[in-house]
Amino acid sequence: MKTPQPPFACKTVLGLGAASLDYLATVDAFPQPDAKIRTTEFAVSGGGNAANTLTALQRLGVQTRLVAKLGEDLIGSSTLAELQAEGIDTRYVQVRRGMVSPFTYVIVDSQSATRTCIHTPASEEVLAEEVLGDDQGEALLQGVDLLHLDSRSTLAAIALARRAKARGIPIVLDVEKPRPHAEALLPLADYIVTNATYPLQFGSSPGQPGARRLFATNGMMAMLEAGPARWVISTQGKNGSVMVRNVHPAEAQHTAVNGVPVMVTHGTAPSSSDCLQCDPRYDMLQCPAWPLSASERIVDTTGAGDAYIGGAIFGLLHGYAPEKLMALASFLAARKLTGWGARSALPTWRDLPEALLPTGAGSAATAPSQR
Repeated sequence: MKTPQPPFACKTVLGLGAASLDYLATVDAFPQPDAKIRTTEFAVSGGGNAANTLTALQRLGVQTRLVAKLGEDLIGSSTLAELQAEGIDTRYVQVRRGMVSPFTYVIVDSQSATRTCIHTPASEEVLAEEVLGDDQGEALLQGVDLLHLDSRSTLAAIALARRAKARGIPIVLDVEKPRPHAEALLPLADYIVTNATYPLQFGSSPGQPGARRLFATNGMMAMLEAGPARWVISTQGKNGSVMVRNVHPAEAQHTAVNGVPVMVTHGTAPSSSDCLQCDPRYDMLQCPAWPLSASERIVDTTGAGDAYIGGAIFGLLHGYAPEKLMALASFLAARKLTGWGARSALPTWRDLPEALLPTGAGSAATAPSQR
């Protein structure tokens, strides 16, 4: 059963990027070369960064539509059916005869609580000309409140981002590794979410110490300096997440979030400990990972970053302060960790703690989910 409509404003998000199928195999320990081992659990689940994030948003009461490309094969039809069952608008998902749909083997190591992904990409990307046509482009963006890009089909993403910017539609970019033309997306993004490693490629300033944390902070500042982005968030697994925002620390406003088990702390970028003679240019926020209860455990980390991005986008749509946005994103990522695959444990809006609901929603989430 689909989730009932929420008691707060309905928003629409358009996503362009990956939609695929994940084959998840849990093993006692990651196999050694040439070993023969058995799975302890196995599941097939919908995957793909953009599709996972849109699923998280759809369950929170956001209307979503997806631009992607799939093959006319069993993987493609299964991927499409799962998206449609969630209520995602798939009118702009192209299905091509003779194309191989994307899929991923995911090896979940129960001993270390890690996952290793072996991805087979789609044999065709969405092309720029397929989102640039006047009729198609206008229909895609009609009524859209925010555009989400996962940095796949990059030339098409650039074309769509330019059209969105011309219409004043904010853009959230998910970038996790270097891809052809991906750096051309940075100047088009209004908000950027990345992982712990991607910022490292931007290096550090000459003469500064080469600590990994400083490299990452410098990389996030460089990503901000590449364009108009208001903030960059780096997700860091069990260490939570870090936001560097385009606000001078002296001008930053701080908002406390009461009633949640995480506390967002503030600093500067660069911090005084990194560079004693540097003038801090940016406000930096750190949010710990949302704690699991004593009865919960990490089942699978697949898609936790996509869930986090769903929370961040929901916060943007509803005008959350950065602290509340990061707390909500952390909550979604933690809930996802307790279930198999990228989507099985994603919450609905009724499952949100009251402190993380949009202003005015009150105790609407106290009733149990109807999903």
